[in-house]
Amino acid sequence: MRQTVVMQIGQILVEQRWVQPAALARALAEQRHTGKRICSLLIARGLLDPDHAAQALANQHNVPGVLQKHLEHRDRALAQLLPAALARASIALPIGRTRTHALIICVRDPRPELT
Repeated sequence: MRQTVVMQIGQILVEQRWVQPAALARALAEQRHTGKRICSLLIARGLLDPDHAAQALANQHNVPGVLQKHLEHRDRALAQLLPAALARASIALPIGRTRTHALIICVRDPRPELT
């Protein structure tokens, strides 16, 4: 059985030079008290670009990332194809279709046990 090593999101952010180590340390200290997600804390403080957060999380989970441009140019009519209760429960948003017309859905947390 092959084991996958998952890097910590902070390590990815620092290695990519998207966040300074000192800023990450402060955000991690705050996270211990608030329980908020590290990327959310850094974005709220203006220390991390949302697209960089998306790229880092995509890298961490080995899934495609959704950038701001994907969200801004999504087909809003597709939202009707996903039941509202499921969309809210999964924090999911349809953003487009593949060439074969399959629905492309963006989710907040792509871990299989949560989808």
